[in-house]
Amino acid sequence: MPSETEYTENNGGYADDPGFRPTVRTFPVPEETEVKGAVLICAGGAFQYRSDQYEGTPVAEALSQRGYQSFVVDYRLRPYTQEEGALDLARAVRFVRSHGEEYGIDQEDIAVMGFSAYLFCIRNQGSFCRGI
Repeated sequence: MPSETEYTENNGGYADDPGFRPTVRTFPVPEETEVKGAVLICAGGAFQYRSDQYEGTPVAEALSQRGYQSFVVDYRLRPYTQEEGALDLARAVRFVRSHGEEYGIDQEDIAVMGFSAYLFCIRNQGSFCRGI
């Protein structure tokens, strides 16, 4: 079982406040565009911030234009562990799979891409997130 971080106060050293909850932002394929699959995108940032300006939203928008239902995962950062960040990605994959019909995708046709430090979570997702 992965560790669980107790985070109750931001002393100014963290990007997110204790009340932060992981989210998934959706970038749908334009109408009249054939859906080719889905991609979940995790921006890098050394687990201290999410580099969404360059690695999240612009990538999702570009993939969406090319026919991929795109999702940006806003995962937990420090002080949470990398395992907890990987679990956020696993939850996002399960969410997209469970809504595959709504998004017009095959539940098995889902890719994950990450930048910088988040590649660690993707590489180790199998270790932390069995059965997603």
